[in-house]
Amino acid sequence: MFDLRKMQILMPFSPKYAVDPELDQEQHSGRNRVLDNATIIRGLHHPHPHVDLLHIPSLTLDTSCTKHVTGFTFYEERLLCFLLHLNEPQNRVVYVTSMPVSLCVVDYYLSLLTDISMQDAKQRLSMVCCYDPSTEPLSVKILQRPRLMKRIKHLICPGKTIFSSYCNTAAEQQISMQLGIENIQSDVSCLFWGTKTGSRNIFKEAGIPHCFGGHEMLQSVEAIVDSVISLRKSRPDLKHLMVKLNEGVSGLGNASWELPNNSNFTVLLKSLMTDLKPCSGVSPEEFLRCVPTVGAIVEERIDIANLRSPSAQGLIGKDGRVEIVSTHEQVLHNGIFDGCTFPANEEYRAAIQKHCLLCGLCLASKGLRNERFGVDFLTWEDEDGEWQLLAVEINVRSLGTTHPMMTLQLVAKGGYLTPEGTFVDRFGRSRSYFAVDSFLHESLKSLTPEDLMDSISLNPILQYNKGSTTGTIFYMIDALPSTGKIGMMCIQEKPSQATNHFHAVKALLLNESSLKPALI
Repeated sequence: MFDLRKMQILMPFSPKYAVDPELDQEQHSGRNRVLDNATIIRGLHHPHPHVDLLHIPSLTLDTSCTKHVTGFTFYEERLLCFLLHLNEPQNRVVYVTSMPVSLCVVDYYLSLLTDISMQDAKQRLSMVCCYDPSTEPLSVKILQRPRLMKRIKHLICPGKTIFSSYCNTAAEQQISMQLGIENIQSDVSCLFWGTKTGSRNIFKEAGIPHCFGGHEMLQSVEAIVDSVISLRKSRPDLKHLMVKLNEGVSGLGNASWELPNNSNFTVLLKSLMTDLKPCSGVSPEEFLRCVPTVGAIVEERIDIANLRSPSAQGLIGKDGRVEIVSTHEQVLHNGIFDGCTFPANEEYRAAIQKHCLLCGLCLASKGLRNERFGVDFLTWEDEDGEWQLLAVEINVRSLGTTHPMMTLQLVAKGGYLTPEGTFVDRFGRSRSYFAVDSFLHESLKSLTPEDLMDSISLNPILQYNKGSTTGTIFYMIDALPSTGKIGMMCIQEKPSQATNHFHAVKALLLNESSLKPALI
Protein backbone atom coordinates (compact mmCIF):
# COMPACT_ATOMS: atom_id res chain seq x y z
CA MET A 1 0.00 0.00 0.00
CA PHE A 2 1.22 3.46 -0.84
CA ASP A 3 1.56 5.68 2.22
CA LEU A 4 0.81 9.22 1.13
CA ARG A 5 -0.51 10.57 4.41
CA LYS A 6 2.41 12.92 4.87
CA MET A 7 2.55 14.10 1.29
CA GLN A 8 1.33 17.51 0.28
CA ILE A 9 -0.71 18.05 -2.84
CA LEU A 10 -0.10 19.50 -6.26
CA MET A 11 0.28 23.28 -6.24
CA PRO A 12 1.97 25.72 -8.61
CA PHE A 13 5.23 25.90 -6.65
CA SER A 14 8.65 24.26 -6.66
CA PRO A 15 8.51 20.44 -6.73
CA LYS A 16 10.48 18.19 -4.40
CA TYR A 17 10.79 15.49 -7.04
CA ALA A 18 11.53 16.76 -10.50
CA VAL A 19 13.62 16.32 -13.59
CA ASP A 20 17.13 17.73 -13.70
CA PRO A 21 17.74 19.55 -17.00
CA GLU A 22 21.06 17.69 -17.25
CA LEU A 23 19.34 14.28 -17.26
CA ASP A 24 17.77 12.61 -20.27
CA GLN A 25 14.39 10.83 -20.20
CA GLU A 26 15.83 7.40 -19.34
CA GLN A 27 17.89 8.76 -16.43
CA HIS A 28 14.86 10.72 -15.26
CA SER A 29 12.69 7.59 -15.09
CA GLY A 30 15.33 5.60 -13.23
CA ARG A 31 16.22 8.37 -10.81
CA ASN A 32 12.65 8.72 -9.57
CA ARG A 33 12.02 5.03 -8.85
CA VAL A 34 12.57 5.52 -5.16
CA LEU A 35 9.18 5.04 -3.47
CA ASP A 36 8.01 1.55 -2.54
CA ASN A 37 10.70 0.16 -4.88
CA ALA A 38 8.39 1.01 -7.75
CA THR A 39 7.89 4.57 -8.85
CA ILE A 40 7.64 8.00 -7.36
CA ILE A 41 4.25 9.31 -6.34
CA ARG A 42 4.11 12.77 -7.80
CA GLY A 43 3.42 15.38 -5.15
CA LEU A 44 4.38 18.96 -4.54
CA HIS A 45 5.40 20.05 -1.06
CA HIS A 46 4.63 23.42 0.43
CA PRO A 47 7.83 25.44 0.80
CA HIS A 48 6.75 26.18 4.42
CA PRO A 49 4.78 23.99 6.86
CA HIS A 50 2.34 26.75 7.89
CA VAL A 51 1.28 29.17 5.17
CA ASP A 52 -1.33 31.66 4.12
CA LEU A 53 -2.60 30.79 0.65
CA LEU A 54 -3.89 33.69 -1.43
CA HIS A 55 -5.60 32.58 -4.62
CA ILE A 56 -6.72 35.09 -7.26
CA PRO A 57 -8.24 33.06 -10.14
CA SER A 58 -8.13 35.93 -12.61
CA LEU A 59 -8.39 34.88 -16.23
CA THR A 60 -6.23 37.80 -17.31
CA LEU A 61 -6.66 37.21 -21.02
CA ASP A 62 -7.62 39.17 -24.12
CA THR A 63 -11.24 40.23 -23.55
CA SER A 64 -11.95 40.01 -27.28
CA CYS A 65 -11.95 36.23 -26.79
CA THR A 66 -13.33 35.87 -23.28
CA LYS A 67 -16.35 38.14 -23.77
CA HIS A 68 -17.95 35.43 -25.91
CA VAL A 69 -17.70 32.77 -23.18
CA THR A 70 -21.05 32.05 -21.51
CA GLY A 71 -20.81 32.78 -17.78
CA PHE A 72 -17.18 33.85 -18.05
CA THR A 73 -16.87 35.25 -14.49
CA PHE A 74 -18.03 31.93 -13.03
CA TYR A 75 -14.87 30.29 -14.37
CA GLU A 76 -13.21 31.85 -11.33
CA GLU A 77 -14.99 29.15 -9.30
CA ARG A 78 -13.30 26.29 -11.17
CA LEU A 79 -10.50 26.25 -8.59
CA LEU A 80 -12.61 26.30 -5.45
CA CYS A 81 -10.93 22.97 -4.79
CA PHE A 82 -8.16 25.27 -3.53
CA LEU A 83 -10.22 25.46 -0.32
CA LEU A 84 -9.29 21.83 0.35
CA HIS A 85 -5.80 22.98 1.31
CA LEU A 86 -7.49 23.77 4.62
CA ASN A 87 -7.01 20.08 5.38
CA GLU A 88 -3.62 21.23 6.64
CA PRO A 89 -4.55 22.45 10.15
CA GLN A 90 -2.19 25.46 10.13
CA ASN A 91 -3.02 26.75 6.66
CA ARG A 92 -5.20 29.77 6.02
CA VAL A 93 -6.85 30.43 2.65
CA VAL A 94 -7.95 33.71 1.10
CA TYR A 95 -9.95 33.22 -2.11
CA VAL A 96 -10.91 36.25 -4.22
CA THR A 97 -13.68 36.37 -6.84
CA SER A 98 -15.55 38.95 -8.92
CA MET A 99 -18.94 38.05 -7.43
CA PRO A 100 -19.91 36.37 -4.13
CA VAL A 101 -19.76 32.59 -3.98
CA SER A 102 -22.95 31.11 -2.53
CA LEU A 103 -22.58 29.95 1.06
CA CYS A 104 -23.96 26.53 0.17
CA VAL A 105 -21.27 26.19 -2.51
CA VAL A 106 -18.51 27.00 0.01
CA ASP A 107 -20.04 24.47 2.42
CA TYR A 108 -20.15 21.91 -0.39
CA TYR A 109 -16.40 22.14 -0.92
CA LEU A 110 -15.63 22.13 2.79
CA SER A 111 -17.74 18.98 3.13
CA LEU A 112 -15.12 17.23 0.98
CA LEU A 113 -12.46 17.75 3.69
CA THR A 114 -11.34 14.51 5.33
CA ASP A 115 -9.04 15.41 8.23
CA ILE A 116 -10.70 18.36 9.96
CA SER A 117 -14.17 19.67 10.74
CA MET A 118 -15.98 22.16 8.55
CA GLN A 119 -16.20 24.55 11.50
CA ASP A 120 -12.42 24.53 11.98
CA ALA A 121 -11.88 25.14 8.26
CA LYS A 122 -14.28 28.09 8.17
CA GLN A 123 -12.27 29.85 10.87
CA ARG A 124 -9.24 29.81 8.56
CA LEU A 125 -11.06 30.74 5.33
CA SER A 126 -11.70 34.22 3.97
CA MET A 127 -13.85 34.63 0.85
CA VAL A 128 -13.40 38.09 -0.71
CA CYS A 129 -15.19 39.53 -3.74
CA CYS A 130 -15.37 42.68 -5.87
CA TYR A 131 -19.15 42.66 -6.50
CA ASP A 132 -18.36 43.29 -10.15
CA PRO A 133 -19.97 40.98 -12.77
CA SER A 134 -18.20 42.55 -15.77
CA THR A 135 -15.88 40.50 -18.00
CA GLU A 136 -12.90 42.67 -17.02
CA PRO A 137 -10.14 40.43 -15.58
CA LEU A 138 -10.41 39.93 -11.83
CA SER A 139 -6.86 41.18 -11.27
CA VAL A 140 -7.77 44.49 -12.93
CA LYS A 141 -10.91 44.78 -10.79
CA ILE A 142 -8.84 44.30 -7.65
CA LEU A 143 -6.30 46.94 -8.65
CA GLN A 144 -9.15 49.38 -9.26
CA ARG A 145 -10.29 48.97 -5.62
CA PRO A 146 -7.66 50.24 -3.15
CA ARG A 147 -9.86 49.51 -0.13
CA LEU A 148 -10.32 45.92 -1.27
CA MET A 149 -6.55 45.60 -1.62
CA LYS A 150 -6.18 46.93 1.92
CA ARG A 151 -8.71 44.41 3.21
CA ILE A 152 -6.87 41.53 1.52
CA LYS A 153 -3.58 42.75 3.01
CA HIS A 154 -5.11 42.63 6.50
CA LEU A 155 -6.15 39.00 5.91
CA ILE A 156 -2.67 37.69 5.12
CA CYS A 157 0.77 37.60 6.65
CA PRO A 158 3.05 38.80 3.79
CA GLY A 159 6.11 37.01 5.15
CA LYS A 160 4.50 33.56 4.91
CA THR A 161 1.94 34.02 2.12
CA ILE A 162 1.99 32.02 -1.10
CA PHE A 163 0.36 33.86 -3.98
CA SER A 164 -1.34 31.72 -6.61
CA SER A 165 -3.08 32.89 -9.78
CA TYR A 166 -4.47 31.56 -13.05
CA CYS A 167 -1.68 33.28 -14.96
CA ASN A 168 1.09 35.70 -14.11
CA THR A 169 0.76 38.99 -15.96
CA ALA A 170 1.76 42.54 -15.11
CA ALA A 171 -1.54 42.91 -13.22
CA GLU A 172 -0.80 39.94 -10.95
CA GLN A 173 2.74 41.18 -10.36
CA GLN A 174 1.36 44.60 -9.43
CA ILE A 175 -1.00 42.99 -6.91
CA SER A 176 1.77 40.99 -5.27
CA MET A 177 3.97 44.10 -5.08
CA GLN A 178 1.23 46.20 -3.45
CA LEU A 179 0.50 43.42 -0.96
CA GLY A 180 4.18 43.01 -0.13
CA ILE A 181 4.22 39.37 -1.30
CA GLU A 182 7.14 37.94 -3.22
CA ASN A 183 6.06 36.86 -6.70
CA ILE A 184 8.12 33.74 -7.33
CA GLN A 185 6.84 33.13 -10.85
CA SER A 186 8.63 34.11 -14.04
CA ASP A 187 9.08 37.64 -15.27
CA VAL A 188 6.28 38.70 -17.61
CA SER A 189 8.74 38.89 -20.51
CA CYS A 190 9.24 35.11 -20.30
CA LEU A 191 5.56 34.44 -20.94
CA PHE A 192 6.05 35.10 -24.67
CA TRP A 193 7.07 31.45 -24.88
CA GLY A 194 3.53 30.45 -23.96
CA THR A 195 2.04 32.32 -26.93
CA LYS A 196 1.29 30.71 -30.29
CA THR A 197 4.42 32.25 -31.82
CA GLY A 198 6.57 31.33 -28.85
CA SER A 199 5.21 27.77 -28.88
CA ARG A 200 6.15 27.14 -32.48
CA ASN A 201 9.65 28.44 -31.88
CA ILE A 202 10.05 26.19 -28.81
CA PHE A 203 8.94 23.19 -30.89
CA LYS A 204 11.45 24.11 -33.60
CA GLU A 205 14.29 24.54 -31.11
CA ALA A 206 13.48 21.32 -29.23
CA GLY A 207 13.15 19.31 -32.45
CA ILE A 208 9.52 18.37 -31.78
CA PRO A 209 7.31 17.63 -34.81
CA HIS A 210 4.64 20.30 -35.22
CA CYS A 211 2.15 21.54 -37.79
CA PHE A 212 3.55 23.06 -40.97
CA GLY A 213 3.41 26.85 -40.84
CA GLY A 214 5.20 30.07 -40.03
CA HIS A 215 7.26 30.90 -36.95
CA GLU A 216 6.99 34.68 -36.96
CA MET A 217 4.34 36.78 -35.23
CA LEU A 218 2.08 38.49 -37.77
CA GLN A 219 0.50 41.81 -36.83
CA SER A 220 -1.56 42.78 -39.86
CA VAL A 221 -3.85 41.10 -42.37
CA GLU A 222 -1.30 41.92 -45.06
CA ALA A 223 1.38 40.06 -43.10
CA ILE A 224 -0.94 37.03 -42.84
CA VAL A 225 -1.43 36.98 -46.60
CA ASP A 226 2.32 37.40 -47.24
CA SER A 227 2.99 34.47 -44.90
CA VAL A 228 0.54 32.26 -46.81
CA ILE A 229 2.19 33.16 -50.13
CA SER A 230 5.57 32.27 -48.65
CA LEU A 231 4.30 28.94 -47.27
CA ARG A 232 2.79 28.01 -50.60
CA LYS A 233 6.16 28.36 -52.29
CA SER A 234 7.29 25.23 -50.43
CA ARG A 235 3.83 23.65 -50.24
CA PRO A 236 1.85 24.62 -53.38
CA ASP A 237 -0.92 22.18 -52.37
CA LEU A 238 -1.55 23.96 -49.06
CA LYS A 239 -5.33 24.29 -48.78
CA HIS A 240 -6.52 24.05 -45.17
CA LEU A 241 -5.20 26.67 -42.77
CA MET A 242 -5.60 27.87 -39.20
CA VAL A 243 -5.14 31.51 -38.20
CA LYS A 244 -4.47 31.73 -34.47
CA LEU A 245 -4.37 34.81 -32.29
CA ASN A 246 -1.17 34.85 -30.30
CA GLU A 247 -2.91 34.91 -26.92
CA GLY A 248 -6.12 32.98 -27.57
CA VAL A 249 -7.48 30.58 -24.93
CA SER A 250 -9.41 27.29 -25.17
CA GLY A 251 -9.49 27.54 -28.96
CA LEU A 252 -11.47 30.80 -28.86
CA GLY A 253 -8.62 32.65 -30.61
CA ASN A 254 -8.53 30.22 -33.54
CA ALA A 255 -10.09 30.48 -36.97
CA SER A 256 -10.14 28.09 -39.93
CA TRP A 257 -9.52 29.24 -43.49
CA GLU A 258 -10.08 27.36 -46.72
CA LEU A 259 -7.58 28.87 -49.13
CA PRO A 260 -8.53 29.65 -52.73
CA ASN A 261 -6.43 28.00 -55.41
CA ASN A 262 -5.17 31.37 -56.59
CA SER A 263 -2.13 32.65 -54.64
CA ASN A 264 -2.52 36.24 -55.83
CA PHE A 265 -2.20 38.71 -52.94
CA THR A 266 -5.49 40.50 -53.68
CA VAL A 267 -7.42 37.24 -54.06
CA LEU A 268 -6.05 35.86 -50.78
CA LEU A 269 -6.74 39.11 -48.93
CA LYS A 270 -10.37 39.12 -50.06
CA SER A 271 -10.73 35.46 -49.09
CA LEU A 272 -9.25 36.14 -45.65
CA MET A 273 -11.76 38.93 -45.01
CA THR A 274 -14.77 36.87 -46.11
CA ASP A 275 -14.02 33.14 -45.78
CA LEU A 276 -12.30 33.06 -42.38
CA LYS A 277 -14.36 31.08 -39.83
CA PRO A 278 -13.51 31.98 -36.21
CA CYS A 279 -14.25 29.17 -33.72
CA SER A 280 -15.80 31.70 -31.33
CA GLY A 281 -18.53 32.53 -33.85
CA VAL A 282 -17.57 36.18 -34.32
CA SER A 283 -17.26 37.73 -37.77
CA PRO A 284 -13.96 37.61 -39.69
CA GLU A 285 -13.75 41.39 -39.35
CA GLU A 286 -14.04 41.27 -35.55
CA PHE A 287 -11.51 38.45 -35.30
CA LEU A 288 -8.94 40.17 -37.54
CA ARG A 289 -9.36 43.42 -35.61
CA CYS A 290 -7.41 41.75 -32.78
CA VAL A 291 -4.39 40.89 -34.96
CA PRO A 292 -2.51 44.24 -34.69
CA THR A 293 -2.88 44.16 -30.90
CA VAL A 294 -2.03 40.56 -29.94
CA GLY A 295 -0.49 39.22 -33.14
CA ALA A 296 -1.22 35.95 -34.94
CA ILE A 297 0.36 32.93 -36.59
CA VAL A 298 -0.72 30.72 -39.49
CA GLU A 299 -0.34 26.95 -39.70
CA GLU A 300 -1.75 24.04 -41.65
CA ARG A 301 -5.02 22.59 -40.41
CA ILE A 302 -4.90 18.82 -40.12
CA ASP A 303 -8.05 17.25 -41.62
CA ILE A 304 -7.84 13.54 -40.85
CA ALA A 305 -10.56 11.17 -39.73
CA ASN A 306 -10.50 10.12 -36.07
CA LEU A 307 -8.11 12.92 -35.14
CA ARG A 308 -7.45 13.12 -31.39
CA SER A 309 -6.22 15.99 -29.24
CA PRO A 310 -4.24 14.75 -26.22
CA SER A 311 -2.28 17.05 -23.94
CA ALA A 312 0.42 16.82 -21.28
CA GLN A 313 1.04 19.11 -18.34
CA GLY A 314 4.19 19.96 -16.42
CA LEU A 315 5.73 22.13 -13.73
CA ILE A 316 9.00 24.05 -13.86
CA GLY A 317 10.58 24.43 -10.43
CA LYS A 318 12.50 27.34 -8.97
CA ASP A 319 15.76 25.66 -9.97
CA GLY A 320 14.66 24.95 -13.55
CA ARG A 321 13.91 21.28 -13.04
CA VAL A 322 10.85 19.94 -14.86
CA GLU A 323 8.14 17.61 -13.59
CA ILE A 324 5.41 15.97 -15.69
CA VAL A 325 2.19 15.97 -13.69
CA SER A 326 -0.56 14.65 -15.99
CA THR A 327 -1.76 13.75 -19.47
CA HIS A 328 -5.28 14.07 -20.86
CA GLU A 329 -7.49 13.40 -23.84
CA GLN A 330 -9.07 16.77 -24.59
CA VAL A 331 -12.77 17.01 -25.44
CA LEU A 332 -13.18 19.67 -28.14
CA HIS A 333 -16.40 21.11 -29.57
CA ASN A 334 -15.90 23.00 -32.84
CA GLY A 335 -12.24 23.36 -31.92
CA ILE A 336 -13.00 24.82 -28.46
CA PHE A 337 -11.93 23.09 -25.24
CA ASP A 338 -14.95 21.58 -23.48
CA GLY A 339 -13.46 19.02 -21.10
CA CYS A 340 -11.00 16.18 -20.73
CA THR A 341 -10.43 12.55 -19.80
CA PHE A 342 -7.55 11.47 -17.58
CA PRO A 343 -5.24 9.83 -18.49
CA ALA A 344 -4.34 10.05 -22.17
CA ASN A 345 -4.37 6.87 -24.25
CA GLU A 346 -1.53 4.59 -23.15
CA GLU A 347 -0.52 3.92 -26.77
CA TYR A 348 1.00 7.40 -27.07
CA ARG A 349 1.06 8.56 -23.43
CA ALA A 350 4.81 8.04 -23.08
CA ALA A 351 5.47 9.97 -26.29
CA ILE A 352 3.54 13.07 -25.24
CA GLN A 353 5.18 12.95 -21.80
CA LYS A 354 8.59 12.91 -23.48
CA HIS A 355 7.71 15.84 -25.77
CA CYS A 356 6.26 17.75 -22.81
CA LEU A 357 9.49 17.18 -20.89
CA LEU A 358 11.56 18.49 -23.81
CA CYS A 359 9.34 21.58 -24.03
CA GLY A 360 9.68 22.13 -20.29
CA LEU A 361 13.46 21.96 -20.41
CA CYS A 362 13.50 24.40 -23.31
CA LEU A 363 11.16 26.76 -21.44
CA ALA A 364 13.40 26.53 -18.37
CA SER A 365 16.38 27.50 -20.52
CA LYS A 366 14.46 30.67 -21.43
CA GLY A 367 14.22 31.63 -17.78
CA LEU A 368 10.79 30.30 -16.78
CA ARG A 369 10.55 29.31 -13.10
CA ASN A 370 7.76 28.19 -10.76
CA GLU A 371 5.37 27.87 -13.68
CA ARG A 372 2.69 25.49 -14.82
CA PHE A 373 2.68 24.71 -18.52
CA GLY A 374 0.79 22.46 -20.87
CA VAL A 375 1.44 21.15 -24.36
CA ASP A 376 -1.40 20.31 -26.77
CA PHE A 377 -0.98 17.72 -29.51
CA LEU A 378 -2.78 16.22 -32.48
CA THR A 379 -2.49 12.48 -33.03
CA TRP A 380 -3.92 9.92 -35.41
CA GLU A 381 -3.34 6.31 -36.42
CA ASP A 382 -1.88 5.90 -39.89
CA GLU A 383 -2.51 3.11 -42.40
CA ASP A 384 0.24 1.00 -40.82
CA GLY A 385 -1.29 1.25 -37.36
CA GLU A 386 1.38 3.69 -36.15
CA TRP A 387 0.43 6.74 -34.12
CA GLN A 388 1.53 10.03 -35.65
CA LEU A 389 2.00 12.98 -33.32
CA LEU A 390 2.22 16.74 -33.91
CA ALA A 391 2.64 19.40 -31.24
CA VAL A 392 0.16 22.27 -31.54
CA GLU A 393 0.74 24.83 -28.79
CA ILE A 394 2.15 25.54 -25.34
CA ASN A 395 0.29 27.38 -22.59
CA VAL A 396 2.16 28.84 -19.61
CA ARG A 397 -0.57 29.24 -16.97
CA SER A 398 -3.25 27.20 -15.25
CA LEU A 399 -5.12 25.12 -17.80
CA GLY A 400 -8.51 23.59 -18.39
CA THR A 401 -6.97 20.38 -17.09
CA THR A 402 -5.49 21.96 -13.93
CA HIS A 403 -8.54 22.05 -11.69
CA PRO A 404 -9.72 18.44 -12.17
CA MET A 405 -6.24 17.04 -11.48
CA MET A 406 -5.76 19.33 -8.48
CA THR A 407 -9.19 18.34 -7.19
CA LEU A 408 -8.40 14.63 -7.56
CA GLN A 409 -5.11 15.01 -5.71
CA LEU A 410 -6.73 16.95 -2.89
CA VAL A 411 -9.72 14.66 -2.33
CA ALA A 412 -8.03 11.31 -3.01
CA LYS A 413 -4.73 12.32 -1.39
CA GLY A 414 -2.83 10.46 -4.04
CA GLY A 415 -0.35 11.22 -6.73
CA TYR A 416 0.73 10.89 -10.33
CA LEU A 417 2.97 7.98 -11.30
CA THR A 418 5.69 8.32 -13.87
CA PRO A 419 6.56 6.93 -16.33
CA GLU A 420 3.27 4.99 -16.27
CA GLY A 421 1.29 8.21 -16.43
CA THR A 422 -1.45 7.03 -14.09
CA PHE A 423 -2.87 8.19 -10.75
CA VAL A 424 -3.35 6.26 -7.52
CA ASP A 425 -5.23 7.33 -4.42
CA ARG A 426 -3.82 7.08 -0.89
CA PHE A 427 -4.62 3.36 -0.84
CA GLY A 428 -2.81 2.66 -4.11
CA ARG A 429 -6.03 2.31 -6.13
CA SER A 430 -5.97 3.51 -9.73
CA ARG A 431 -8.22 6.49 -10.46
CA SER A 432 -9.34 8.13 -13.72
CA TYR A 433 -11.82 10.88 -14.47
CA PHE A 434 -13.95 12.59 -17.06
CA ALA A 435 -14.29 16.34 -16.55
CA VAL A 436 -16.35 18.90 -18.44
CA ASP A 437 -16.37 22.67 -17.95
CA SER A 438 -19.58 23.51 -19.71
CA PHE A 439 -22.45 21.10 -19.46
CA LEU A 440 -25.00 23.55 -20.82
CA HIS A 441 -28.77 23.16 -21.10
CA GLU A 442 -31.58 25.70 -20.97
CA SER A 443 -33.55 23.63 -18.46
CA LEU A 444 -30.68 23.82 -15.95
CA LYS A 445 -31.55 27.50 -15.40
CA SER A 446 -34.45 26.27 -13.28
CA LEU A 447 -31.95 25.00 -10.67
CA THR A 448 -30.42 27.18 -7.97
CA PRO A 449 -27.24 26.15 -6.13
CA GLU A 450 -29.46 25.19 -3.18
CA ASP A 451 -31.58 22.99 -5.48
CA LEU A 452 -28.46 21.18 -6.64
CA MET A 453 -27.38 20.61 -3.03
CA ASP A 454 -30.77 19.05 -2.31
CA SER A 455 -30.42 16.77 -5.35
CA ILE A 456 -26.91 15.77 -4.28
CA SER A 457 -28.11 14.83 -0.80
CA LEU A 458 -30.83 12.58 -2.25
CA ASN A 459 -28.94 10.94 -5.14
CA PRO A 460 -25.77 8.91 -4.44
CA ILE A 461 -24.71 9.14 -8.10
CA LEU A 462 -24.29 12.91 -7.64
CA GLN A 463 -22.14 12.47 -4.53
CA TYR A 464 -18.43 12.00 -3.96
CA ASN A 465 -17.61 9.00 -1.77
CA LYS A 466 -14.59 9.71 0.44
CA GLY A 467 -14.08 6.04 1.27
CA SER A 468 -13.98 4.74 -2.30
CA THR A 469 -12.53 8.03 -3.69
CA THR A 470 -15.04 7.81 -6.56
CA GLY A 471 -18.10 9.77 -7.57
CA THR A 472 -19.01 13.26 -8.78
CA ILE A 473 -17.63 16.68 -7.88
CA PHE A 474 -19.30 19.81 -9.27
CA TYR A 475 -17.86 23.24 -9.96
CA MET A 476 -19.09 26.56 -11.38
CA ILE A 477 -22.30 25.80 -9.49
CA ASP A 478 -23.29 29.46 -9.17
CA ALA A 479 -23.55 29.68 -12.97
CA LEU A 480 -26.66 27.46 -13.03
CA PRO A 481 -29.53 29.98 -12.60
CA SER A 482 -28.24 32.61 -15.01
CA THR A 483 -26.58 30.50 -17.71
CA GLY A 484 -27.81 26.91 -17.38
CA LYS A 485 -24.14 25.88 -17.28
CA ILE A 486 -22.23 23.75 -14.78
CA GLY A 487 -18.89 21.95 -14.63
CA MET A 488 -18.26 18.54 -13.13
CA MET A 489 -15.75 15.74 -12.86
CA CYS A 490 -16.67 12.07 -12.54
CA ILE A 491 -14.04 9.88 -10.85
CA GLN A 492 -13.84 6.11 -11.31
CA GLU A 493 -11.18 3.43 -11.66
CA LYS A 494 -11.14 3.42 -15.48
CA PRO A 495 -11.72 6.18 -18.05
CA SER A 496 -14.64 4.30 -19.64
CA GLN A 497 -16.32 3.98 -16.25
CA ALA A 498 -15.84 7.70 -15.59
CA THR A 499 -17.41 8.57 -18.96
CA ASN A 500 -20.38 6.30 -18.31
CA HIS A 501 -20.77 7.88 -14.87
CA PHE A 502 -20.87 11.32 -16.49
CA HIS A 503 -23.67 10.33 -18.85
CA ALA A 504 -25.68 8.97 -15.92
CA VAL A 505 -25.16 12.22 -13.98
CA LYS A 506 -26.09 14.26 -17.05
CA ALA A 507 -29.35 12.35 -17.48
CA LEU A 508 -30.23 12.73 -13.81
CA LEU A 509 -29.55 16.48 -13.81
CA LEU A 510 -31.73 16.99 -16.88
CA ASN A 511 -34.48 15.01 -15.20
CA GLU A 512 -34.15 17.06 -12.01
CA SER A 513 -34.25 20.35 -13.90
CA SER A 514 -37.27 19.39 -15.99
CA LEU A 515 -39.51 18.54 -13.02
CA LYS A 516 -42.71 20.55 -13.10
CA PRO A 517 -43.09 23.10 -10.29
CA ALA A 518 -45.47 22.16 -7.50
CA LEU A 519 -48.90 23.78 -7.55
CA ILE A 520 -49.46 26.25 -4.74
